[in-house]
Amino acid sequence: MRVFRTTVLSGLLLVLAQGVMAAPVAGLYQVREPLSADTEDGRNLAFSRAFATLVQRMTGRADDARAAGLAAAAQAPQNLALGYTFQEDELQVSFDAASVLQALREAGLPVWGSDRPVVLLWWMQEGLHGRNLLGEGNNRSLNLQQAALNRGLPARFPLADLNELMQADKGWDEAGQVQTILQNYGADILLVVESSERDGAIGGRWQLLGLENTQSGSLAGDSLVTAADTLFLQLAAALAQEYAVLPGQGNRQRVRLQGLDIDGMLAAEKALQVFGAQLVYLQGETGVWDVTALPEQLRSQLGLYKFRELPQFDDGAEQAGAERVFVR
Repeated sequence: MRVFRTTVLSGLLLVLAQGVMAAPVAGLYQVREPLSADTEDGRNLAFSRAFATLVQRMTGRADDARAAGLAAAAQAPQNLALGYTFQEDELQVSFDAASVLQALREAGLPVWGSDRPVVLLWWMQEGLHGRNLLGEGNNRSLNLQQAALNRGLPARFPLADLNELMQADKGWDEAGQVQTILQNYGADILLVVESSERDGAIGGRWQLLGLENTQSGSLAGDSLVTAADTLFLQLAAALAQEYAVLPGQGNRQRVRLQGLDIDGMLAAEKALQVFGAQLVYLQGETGVWDVTALPEQLRSQLGLYKFRELPQFDDGAEQAGAERVFVR
C-alpha cells in the first residue's frame, strides 16, 4: 500500500506517492531555442534564453537565471557549452553537466536531480467533432510531451483506448481510479486538462488529482503549447520545492539503507549523490552514509528510488543524532 502526502505551493496541490515511479529527463542538458534574428545580437539572445531554460530545468524556478551568483555565467553561457550549432532558425546547444552543476552550487542555488516524478497527462481537446482524448503518439501529444520535457518534466499520455475514452467522459469521482491509472502507466501525478480553441486562442481548465484532495485552475494561451508551458512551469516549480536540494542545507545525519542488491546500490548512489553523501561502510545488503540534508528532502529523494523510512521514534519526536533507516 502506498502512503500519500500533500504539498501546497503557489496554488498547486500535489498528491505524491512515497514510492514514486521516477524517470530520467531525456536531454536534460540539451536546449533548442528559436532565433529571433540571424545576427550576432540574435544569436547571443538565443543563447541567453537557452541558458535561462536550462537553469529553470535544474532548479525548477523560472527567475533563477537572473540570480546574482550566476551573473558571470549568464553573460557568457557559451563557456558552459560542450557544443552548439545554429541550424536554420534555431540554436541547438548541449551544455556541460559538470560545469553547470558547479556554477549552480557556487551560486547557492538548489539542484534538482535528473530522475523526477512522472506526469500522466489526461488531455481532453474540444473540437469540431466533439471531445477527444489525446493519446500516446498523437502529434499534439508529442508536442505537449516536448513542452513538458522542455520544463524538465517527464510526461506520458494514455493509450486513449475505448475504455479510457469512456473514463474520460465519466470523470474521476473515485480516488481509487486515480491510483489505478497511475500504477498502470507507471506515473506519479495525474494532470487532467480540458481545452478548446476559440477566436484563435486556447482556453480551458485543469485538475491535479490525488487520493484525498483536488486542485484546479484555468488554462489560457495563444496556442496549445503556450498554454501548456505556463502550466508546466507552475508544476515544475512545485515539484522542485519538494525535490531540489540546496547543498549543505540541513543537519549532518547518518543514514542506513537496507535491501541493497545490485539495483538497490545503484539507486542509493543516485539518490544520495545530490547531497554529497559520504559512504561510511558497506556490508552485505546494508550501507551506511553520512549526509547533510533536511529530513523531508532526504525522505523525498530516497522515495524517488523506492526507499521507505522505518519508524524510529515512538513518541513522534525526532531525536538529535539518531540514525535514519530506510529499506527498499
